Amino acid sequence: MATTTEIWNGTNWTEVNDLNKKRRNIRGAGTTTAMVAYAGFNDPGPLAFTADTELWNGTNWTEVNNMNTAKYNMAGAGQSSTSALSAGGETSADPTSALTEQWNGTNWTEINDLNTGRFGVTGNGSVTSALVFGGSLPGYTTATEEWTGAGAPVGAFSTAPSLNTARMNIGGFGITTAALAVGGRDPVVASNEQYNGTSWTELGDLNTARHSVSSAGTTTSALASGGETSTAFVAVVEEWNGSAWNETTDLNTARGEGGGAGESAEAALVFGGGPVTAVTESWNGSAWTEVNDMNTARIQTTSGLGKVYTAALASGGRAPPSSYVAVTELWNGTNWTEVNNLNTGRSSGAGQTGTNASAQVAGGYTGTAYTGANENWNGVSWVEVADLSTARSGAGGAGANSTSALIFGGYTGTVNTTATEEWSDSTIATKTISTD
Repeated sequence: MATTTEIWNGTNWTEVNDLNKKRRNIRGAGTTTAMVAYAGFNDPGPLAFTADTELWNGTNWTEVNNMNTAKYNMAGAGQSSTSALSAGGETSADPTSALTEQWNGTNWTEINDLNTGRFGVTGNGSVTSALVFGGSLPGYTTATEEWTGAGAPVGAFSTAPSLNTARMNIGGFGITTAALAVGGRDPVVASNEQYNGTSWTELGDLNTARHSVSSAGTTTSALASGGETSTAFVAVVEEWNGSAWNETTDLNTARGEGGGAGESAEAALVFGGGPVTAVTESWNGSAWTEVNDMNTARIQTTSGLGKVYTAALASGGRAPPSSYVAVTELWNGTNWTEVNNLNTGRSSGAGQTGTNASAQVAGGYTGTAYTGANENWNGVSWVEVADLSTARSGAGGAGANSTSALIFGGYTGTVNTTATEEWSDSTIATKTISTD
């Protein structure tokens, strides 16, 4: 095995700077001036599969982030150094792996597997349209599979009935067909509307008008914690019983523009918020207890992701002095752990659209623009999918997971909007064309 690299100019081969890691059965994508090389087998003795990834800039190879799973003899596809696909191959644990990973120029993300696991397989195409064929099971196969959608804007937003009251920094609760839109600004309002899958209906208002509450719960049992009035951040907490809001025990730390998670008014989590803090508090139905802090203090997170208070996700936000961050942290009931970041750093994206294993962040403000950027969380990484039709910040959100969500209200950069959009995920998948 060697690290030798040669370039073809149409007539001759010329030896140039070597790879950093020697290996065979390597795959690559790109051009002679910008290429990614990945995986392979690097030892003629004991099995030594590698996940090594290197980027070529026309002069030198640079080691970058590795694949999630070391492998070789896999299919490769892709047409640039920032966009590649690896499918199948052999790993130390599985000689006929179906694992598929996608490269975005920075990180590898595990996506949907091949239908037929195999090694010695061949691939061609791009991350949006690829063909994988042949290989060994063991025993040679003619199986051919077509890949569609990877890296493309998948899924779609459709127009849903508008809110009755235009506003931003709304508290969102519930799922796509049963949601609450609570509070907001400007001006600061106590408005409360319920969506039943068909229309929005005005219900009993909050007792304390405010925006940017931390939200947890459903249309029948919810908790609106903290927030900001027209003059100050507050510790006020109100409980929704399906027909009215009632004041209950205040937070220990007054805050607004923080995150929230929880399944009902009896169990919730509140984290971060302004004034800029990393403080996290847990609610047991009668009292708030301060628990372990977030790693990164920030405000204007995606209002939290998580349907249970022991498993939450905090993504994006604004950290001092004015940095718009992509930082994502996972809560396991005891501690916060930093995981893979959003692709687009932003504040005030719509939250309450999923769990810590399957979620969505849509819209927000990047520091320079109001965005419609939409990303899905698969439990490991964020994947860019189809954008909102109306770019906005401070929208409310509701949804059970990344396959369906409701985004409502927000600020477009010029006006508060009543626009409501419903997300439907068109699942990325492989299609079997033929098998032997």
